[in-house]
Amino acid sequence: MGKETSNHEIEDVESILKSLGVDVENGLTESEATRRIQSYGLNAIPEAKKHGILQIFLDQLKEPLILVLVVIGIIYFLIGTPFESFTVIIIVFAVIVIEVYNVKKAQISIQALHSMVTPKTWVLRNGSLLEKSTSVLVPGDIVYLRTGDMVPADGIVVSSSGLYIDESLVTGESYPVNKVSFDEPETKPGANMHRVVSGTLVVQGNGKFAVTSTGLKTEIGKISESVKNHKDIPTPLEKSLNKTARLLIVIAVFFSALIPLIGYVHGDPLDQMILMGLSMAFATVPEEIPILITITLAIGAYSLSKKKAIVKGLTAAQTLGSVTVIATDKTGTITENAMKVNHILVGEKLYEAAQKGNTSFLKSAVLATGNLEIEQKFSEGYKDPMEVAILKYAINSGLDIHELESEYLITGRFGFDSNIKRASYVYSGHDGYVAYTSGAPEVVLSRCTSIMMDESSNKVKSESDLKIIRDAINEVAKVGERTIAFAYKRINGQAEERDFVDSDMIFIGMISFIDPPGKGVKNAVKLCQNAGIRVIMLTGDYPVTAETIGKMVGIKNAESTLTGDQIRAMPDDELSKAIEKTSIFARITHDQKLRIVKALQKNGEIVAVTGDGANDASALRAAEIGISMGKRGTEVAKEASDIVLEDDNFHTIAEAVFEGRKMQYTLKKGIRYYIAVKISLILILLVPILLIIPFPFMPIQIIIMEMFMDVGALWGFLKERDEPGILHAAPQKRGADFMDRPMIISILTSALGVFLAVTFIYLYIYYSEGDIIQAQTAAFATWILSQVILAQNLRTEREPVSQRPFFSNWVILSWGLIVVGALIVITVFPPLHAIIDTSTIEYRNWVLIIIVSVLSSSWIELRKIIISKRKKNSPRLSQQ
Repeated sequence: MGKETSNHEIEDVESILKSLGVDVENGLTESEATRRIQSYGLNAIPEAKKHGILQIFLDQLKEPLILVLVVIGIIYFLIGTPFESFTVIIIVFAVIVIEVYNVKKAQISIQALHSMVTPKTWVLRNGSLLEKSTSVLVPGDIVYLRTGDMVPADGIVVSSSGLYIDESLVTGESYPVNKVSFDEPETKPGANMHRVVSGTLVVQGNGKFAVTSTGLKTEIGKISESVKNHKDIPTPLEKSLNKTARLLIVIAVFFSALIPLIGYVHGDPLDQMILMGLSMAFATVPEEIPILITITLAIGAYSLSKKKAIVKGLTAAQTLGSVTVIATDKTGTITENAMKVNHILVGEKLYEAAQKGNTSFLKSAVLATGNLEIEQKFSEGYKDPMEVAILKYAINSGLDIHELESEYLITGRFGFDSNIKRASYVYSGHDGYVAYTSGAPEVVLSRCTSIMMDESSNKVKSESDLKIIRDAINEVAKVGERTIAFAYKRINGQAEERDFVDSDMIFIGMISFIDPPGKGVKNAVKLCQNAGIRVIMLTGDYPVTAETIGKMVGIKNAESTLTGDQIRAMPDDELSKAIEKTSIFARITHDQKLRIVKALQKNGEIVAVTGDGANDASALRAAEIGISMGKRGTEVAKEASDIVLEDDNFHTIAEAVFEGRKMQYTLKKGIRYYIAVKISLILILLVPILLIIPFPFMPIQIIIMEMFMDVGALWGFLKERDEPGILHAAPQKRGADFMDRPMIISILTSALGVFLAVTFIYLYIYYSEGDIIQAQTAAFATWILSQVILAQNLRTEREPVSQRPFFSNWVILSWGLIVVGALIVITVFPPLHAIIDTSTIEYRNWVLIIIVSVLSSSWIELRKIIISKRKKNSPRLSQQ
């Protein structure tokens, strides 16, 4: 007799069902279900609390940068002119509105991700089967399951008819698990066969279960709750820019207090000096840095969404460009996850699948996998890829499945057990009882004593036979094929003891499958590696198969493999060293994936990791960039990840990283320009303080520059096309500062050029002509023109702008023309002179202003031209 579930185990389950008041025949009443919802809550994972627009607006007012601007706006309103006050208020309000919009948009995006969950299930209430929202399930409900259903809660199986559930997204086990009623004497007694878990998928059969846990009390709910407690760590970009912003704020506050004090000592009107100090603070407070970052990343995120990568948060978009390692799954990400029969081994002879299969062999293969109800399986959306591949191949090879169904009746099932890696089925047919087994080749071989040579003869297994078979198995495994072997034996009557059924068997043969690399994956891997990004593969598959797939897609060091068993035996320090030269990790578990991520981080890498299962959540959270699969990923994985791939393809991961790289370069250009302009303004206003002369700008002029100059130029940078070679530059290592030394030098030299141009024009006209208004207007014009030319020169980092088509960036060109046009209007149109404190600039001064403005940053373009010519003349440099 078979090994049955013990009475003690049955009593434990029965006591749970009794405590929940389970009625298998009628289910709960609606009134009782409603009462239990009040007690247990809805069967849903609560989302993070979302603030309304008003609360978001108030939260923005608490930000230090915004607070400074609000205080300045209030003071301007009290002592400034109506025009000045209105201008300041408009700018402050615009900054806050943009931030509110971005926060709200992010909330909507997250909500859209949650809406991907299937909301309905069939539940027994008041003796009737009703379709209900999964959110209203409560402990004690009886829920029906069919092929293709997602299990909506945790529970205990009370009825099963060939019920198989894919639990890979929770346990990591790739084979479906047979689920049986808690009181049924089946193959493997124990809670794992009697219980179902929320979020898993029914791939075969049907049944019903009693709900025992819902919402946060489910296994997935517990994982989700731990994920929500994770706190985001500021990115290197945020840390660097926050440090820079604090420095600029200190400088702004210092000079805004110093200017009125010096003016008061010199006898200047106190209110004018206060406004000048506030204007200085208003122009130098870096309130637009968050806007620049947000706009850049929002545009990048939108671009990624068009490429089927949904970015859940802008923090992830910041980090994408810094990724140094992509740790990717194999199945469905590197490969298509579409199994096809590629070779068959009949006895000791290996054939290509194109030669069509041996009918007798294929009959055995279909019976060994327990799949006769072909039409029903396909119509119900059967999911097991290898078994579907066998069925399709058998039909295409001429096997009559319907005839097979009429000849054989399943009388016993011993479902796949991950511990022993095999499954067995017992049939009754016209020629008596026969048992078939399928599973891992080495396991099936170990259960056999004979080998089938043809339909009528067998021979006793020998070591030489085993070598031939193992060589054939290794041959197909080396080309990336997965394998499943089959065996049979005839028995007297229906057997219930598994060890008897699948022992002393006759080896039939093997089928191998290929899961080919996805379209474009090989090229994407090459692009990543050329860009200095290391690609490693993490898989539960066999080492040989993993290595072969790695080589097929061009992963460097694909011949270097670590297995889960090897990793388990390694201390963390040893793993960190071994991981530096290893690209393929095979037969690994979810906890080992987390160890690999942490080892990479310890080595200074910035890691992007993929995952689709609930148990991947910890690795997805630990990595700088967690990437989940939109098609097959669990909601827990999606919640834990930073990016969701709509197509589950590695090519999309590469596209996302490259888009992140582009975003970083755009940010660098924008921030370089923005901070250079701020520093130059501080230096320009410092000279009059030292020389005890009037300031070159009036408060209203500074406000106008703040309103129209920075944002327009920054928007132009966003529209600049990519530069050649950007993707080939090595990514920054962990700990590298966004504001590195080359960038700081570039900012300071750019600021110095603008400062010298404006100061020269102002002092020259002030001392040579003695006309303070003319000198201030000329300085204002030089300031505007110098910024326009600086922005043009900073559009590219390596490629000379002069080598690009004139209309290659219509945004920055239009902005420059509008700014210059506005400058001409306010200097030649008398009615505006009184409002903006300007005058008509004399012709000779215009000539000088244009020459000096062009020279202020022309060295930037000249440097790029020289380097470009050197690279053309030097093959070595041209490769950099």
